[in-house]
Amino acid sequence: MALEITLGEAPRLEAFRLAGAGLLAEGRGDLTPQGQLEQLRLSRFAIEDWLDVTGNLRPQGVGQPPEIEIISGRMDLRGLPQSAPPIQAARGPLLVMLDELRIGDGLALRDLRAELSQGGGGLAGAYRGQLNGAVAVEGALAPLQGGGVDIRMRAQDGGAVLRSAAVTRNLYGGAMDLHLQSPRGSRLYEGRLQITNPRMRDAPVMAELLNAVSVIGLLEQLSGDGINLGEVDVRFNMEPSKVTVHQGTAIGPSLGISMDGVYQMDARLLDFRGVLTPLYALNGIVGGIFARRDEGLFGFNFRLNGPPDDPDVRVNPLSILVPGILRDLMRPQLEADTE
Repeated sequence: MALEITLGEAPRLEAFRLAGAGLLAEGRGDLTPQGQLEQLRLSRFAIEDWLDVTGNLRPQGVGQPPEIEIISGRMDLRGLPQSAPPIQAARGPLLVMLDELRIGDGLALRDLRAELSQGGGGLAGAYRGQLNGAVAVEGALAPLQGGGVDIRMRAQDGGAVLRSAAVTRNLYGGAMDLHLQSPRGSRLYEGRLQITNPRMRDAPVMAELLNAVSVIGLLEQLSGDGINLGEVDVRFNMEPSKVTVHQGTAIGPSLGISMDGVYQMDARLLDFRGVLTPLYALNGIVGGIFARRDEGLFGFNFRLNGPPDDPDVRVNPLSILVPGILRDLMRPQLEADTE
């Protein structure tokens, strides 16, 4: 610790520096004529390699938690400790302005602005920023009962969010709502992604699927304005190395898709299975009586394996002969035939 202090009738904290155990804090302080701290100006506050910011700390009175303001810098969530001790006391308001919040490889929020408060349960409040510096997003944080975090993210262009995050290159438009929850000390996120009326176009994998089932009209839409996917709803778990989709559906007027499987992010390999239902507006209405809502009465079983940019696409054309009421019972045999 190093301090530069002027004592006397007008005391001043000219400079300070504190370093140790992976922490570095340096700056100066504003004092009142009575020698009390009015504001602590941090020219740098860093913890190991995951936090490096500048900001201010302002006391709010005796017995009150201080106001903390972060005015610039970066934070990398990949370096956060996997567990932390529970918070024992309430904390004051937290104003955040970060140049970058790194979430994962190839995924970051830039120009992040947030107004948060922190009590015994954890952080809560609203935020906004630019996903990878390209797409405007906003949302909110809230603590989970028992510890952990609940994250909401919304965007007017869900397709642009997924393209920026390198999830897909072929989805455009659609209002997006993403909901993530992670218990304290866990790197597993349980999530749900919903997008309304996005369009898919120029998608080679979808073109291969449609070509395999000879749906000519939809192929023309795919190369034009795109296919309206209607309501997209995906329930998944996200871990550092993989994403597991438990139930993914897209239900549009001319096409229905249901899918589940695993995407290995480190190896960039996917293994998905699903059902493609053409003419969903008609097929789905009739099939709703006899089959799952997301599959319709008649559909084609398919499998996707390999790298996401060029997976192996396999379709079982005979699965169209199996009505939806029997498809769940015969699914293992249909998938074996697809392979």
